[in-house]
Amino acid sequence: MFFKEVHKGIDSLYLSFRGDIKDEILEELITKQVLARSEDEALQAQATMILGNHCFEVKDKGRGKYKFVIVDNWFHVQIAGGSKNKIPDVYVQISSELLNCTGLEKSLNLLRGVVQRLLISVDEESISRVDLFADFVTDKDFNALNTDLWVTRAEITADYRENRIFTGCAFGRGGAITGRLYNKTTEIKKSNKEFFKEIWKKEGWDESQEVWRLEFQLRKDFLNAMSTSSMPDLALTINDIWRYCTNEWLRLAVDDGTENRSRWPNDELWQRVQDVRFGDGSFTGITRSVDKSRLPDDKQLFLNGIGIIISYALKNGHKEIWKVADSFISDAIKFLDDYLKNSPDYQDSSDYIKKKMDVKRKRFNIKPE
Repeated sequence: MFFKEVHKGIDSLYLSFRGDIKDEILEELITKQVLARSEDEALQAQATMILGNHCFEVKDKGRGKYKFVIVDNWFHVQIAGGSKNKIPDVYVQISSELLNCTGLEKSLNLLRGVVQRLLISVDEESISRVDLFADFVTDKDFNALNTDLWVTRAEITADYRENRIFTGCAFGRGGAITGRLYNKTTEIKKSNKEFFKEIWKKEGWDESQEVWRLEFQLRKDFLNAMSTSSMPDLALTINDIWRYCTNEWLRLAVDDGTENRSRWPNDELWQRVQDVRFGDGSFTGITRSVDKSRLPDDKQLFLNGIGIIISYALKNGHKEIWKVADSFISDAIKFLDDYLKNSPDYQDSSDYIKKKMDVKRKRFNIKPE
């Protein structure tokens, strides 16, 4: 049986911090949240917070028990707002792209720099959730896999298919541990996380090969049971966690005819999966710097844009779409000037475009001009 690792590590990391929020930060958050709620786009566009070299979008509302949310392409930050309660003062998700392309240690140091700008002092840093994964290429035929061969402690299981082709399965959804095995190359077509392909290629991935991912989402209850509440703890226990997840909690077995399924031997593939080790110097990733802005990628931008131009060309009887760009812009300005004649919000097409660009700057984490 063929099996080859092409990537492994932490794909999602949620950290919480306790400390005292700075008074000036709290005042700015309150002000910017009010702006974000405004119906006036010119005021909405001002709902940004500059922290060092970050331009965060301030959301118009909090999330759950957190009063404030600020976001860029690196970090999704929830802030309690100074109230003394049981929740941590700051709760952060580090983006998958930053973790995989920049590396865990550098990502953590960058986050700590942001948190230090929010809090006077950081009393505690703890892990709330971590997603541990291994990406691999194999000749195993998952489409022919008998689901009865999964031996698991999870009470809830599900498998997924597209056009009758197996694309993945999930175990224990909503619990302290959630396990997932899925076709990552198929998933990327929806998530647009093309950066993984750069990483896989470094490990000898052939673009014709399908990459499968085994991933365990680990919540705080489980991490506490494994004595893993901090990043130094995780460095010590990460292989024990993987060993537990792939030995005790979930296995792909071979039916040897015995009645006791728990005694069935491992499938050959699963034996290789169990042998994956972290922190051995074989982490891949660290391929490039990651932009803090959330600009649309070229695929999204051009495919959508070309679709609009094609529709415009057909409507106006043009056979060559590449010659209609100037005409499209000219007609768009004429339309806007007419459309906005009696608008209370915009003076003319130039005012409309400026305000829309300012709102997009906020959304894409580009500093205001």
